[in-house]
Amino acid sequence: MSNMIKIFHQTLIPILTGFALFVCLPANASNHQPTLSFSFGEQSVNDIKVSESAGFIKITATLSEPSTEEVSFSFIQTVGSAEIFKDFSFPESITGDVAGNEKSATLVIEPGTQEIVFPLVLIRDDNLDELDETFFFLLRSNKGATLEQSSIKITILDNEETPVIVLSAPGLNRN
Repeated sequence: MSNMIKIFHQTLIPILTGFALFVCLPANASNHQPTLSFSFGEQSVNDIKVSESAGFIKITATLSEPSTEEVSFSFIQTVGSAEIFKDFSFPESITGDVAGNEKSATLVIEPGTQEIVFPLVLIRDDNLDELDETFFFLLRSNKGATLEQSSIKITILDNEETPVIVLSAPGLNRN
């Protein structure tokens, strides 16, 4: 009898070499988590485009419903053509680790709160005529919510006019 498993108080199943046990939640049980989405004004946060003169980029993190527990999420800024500390930097309110050209941090949404707005980066306006530059954030939910997306692309649009070079030579006749 020691090599038998009693199922539903009636059926005995002999154990030969092993068995698999599948446990399902009752139909009325729930492990539902709210969905966490991100927005930047009217723009899709999949591809944010801002001018060099924009200043801060403020992102809104919104839960599909208020959570009864703390929700946290992390981001890792990854390398693109824009350089940290040259083209953009992080506000002091964003704490985390900076390693090389990357920064990571964790942000928290308190219980009962459905939305937070946080300054993500400070865009540095330079006087250089250059191509538009990009960088990325990889998002990760630590606890309490399911992420609607996994990354944010930010493009810094150059705001300097392309210089015009005019060449002239004394005594040159155009005819």
